[in-house]
Amino acid sequence: MSKNKFIKFNQDISYWFDRVFLTKKFSIDGLSDFETKIAPNLPQINYTIYDVGGGKIPFITASQKSQLNLKTVGIDIDESELAQAPPNSYDKVVVSDIAGFNPKKPEANLVICKAVLEHVKDTPSAINAISKSLKKGGKAALFIPCRNSIFAHLNKLLPENLKKLVLYKIFPETQHAQGFPAYYDKCTPKSITNLCIENDLEIELLKPYYFVSYFSFFFPMHFLWRLSQLIIHPFFPTQYSEAFTIVAVKK
Repeated sequence: MSKNKFIKFNQDISYWFDRVFLTKKFSIDGLSDFETKIAPNLPQINYTIYDVGGGKIPFITASQKSQLNLKTVGIDIDESELAQAPPNSYDKVVVSDIAGFNPKKPEANLVICKAVLEHVKDTPSAINAISKSLKKGGKAALFIPCRNSIFAHLNKLLPENLKKLVLYKIFPETQHAQGFPAYYDKCTPKSITNLCIENDLEIELLKPYYFVSYFSFFFPMHFLWRLSQLIIHPFFPTQYSEAFTIVAVKK
């Protein structure tokens, strides 16, 4: 059996197991939920939107910008990533780690921060910068992988080169958007909630997720991962999620 067929076979069994034995909430892809159901409902006409870490794949398309007359600011630590964004994606770009970003004034109606904070070494400073960027009543939409997940622990333990080799071999489609160093500083629902509150951000939505595809390539691993979830979940339903979304409003 070829590598691709072996992986597909195990993925099929893994997803069958989830459908048959687990409730639907365990199969919601958090990133997809954030991208298609939560964040798209937040922009309004004439908004100024800060896209944190969007880089070459901005959250707001040029078409959406035009339709809603949006102003978008791209903030990314990597200048080359920003330079690769489609034409007219950003009205302004800022090359900066979000933890070191110091906005001159609160200008944003909305800050989008998707799968970025786990790569930041100083998350308290990042949340502070996000809060300072927002006007009163503005919202921050954050999607964050949880540091308590098994995958996060493996991500922190394994050498960076080995992680990339394994990830790209098994999931080659991730090469364009994954593989950056991850620190998971304060990346739990409780810690991020507390940081938001400390920075005048009121929690409007906290939604945990319980699905990742990383273990599906080998069903025995997937099964053991799911078993650990089922044991822990009744006691820590939010803190030991795989990822979570927070939408917070600036007071």
